Amino acid sequence: MCIIELNIWETSVFLNAGVFILELVYVSELLESKDHIEMILSSLLSKCVKVFSSFEAERKRIIEEQKGNKYAVQNKHLSLKKPIKKIDIPPEDAIVKYQLFRDSSLETVEEKKWHLQNCRLSPIDDIRVKRCVEPESGMYFNQALFKIAIDTHQNIAHFSFSMGPLFGRGFKIKIEYIDGVPYLGEENLVWMS
Repeated sequence: MCIIELNIWETSVFLNAGVFILELVYVSELLESKDHIEMILSSLLSKCVKVFSSFEAERKRIIEEQKGNKYAVQNKHLSLKKPIKKIDIPPEDAIVKYQLFRDSSLETVEEKKWHLQNCRLSPIDDIRVKRCVEPESGMYFNQALFKIAIDTHQNIAHFSFSMGPLFGRGFKIKIEYIDGVPYLGEENLVWMS
């Protein structure tokens, strides 16, 4: 199924004659097939793992530095050494929350959650499970949060993550098609912390 938009233009030349130009514009294919939604969801989950793995590498580096030296970080400007707090290490796991919207009311049709650790996703059966967040006294939360959503009405995917109060991004991603197969297209940054 596809969306056709009807634009009616009143021409200024023929304004007195009441002539209108009708224009049919092909807007997009509707993301309605369960298979297509699963393809986009799979791409979004892969994106979560990719982003989290970059923070996981940083986490491992910091932990290695801490093993050898309790004053691992040096402030070069003031020539002072300070210990790394536990909270200043990127989180070791994350919660991934998914929502599916089917119309402009943004009413959730489907909702799922996963636990992400060691680049592996495990489904969470109890959707009420909340993310474990300690007070934000450092750079990172003790558990990261990814939110992904698919809006089939607008053919848009939403992707956001929050590693800490200073490490978060939110994107709006167009869902595009090649030969009838959906894929994640152009990304637009919506928010950043």
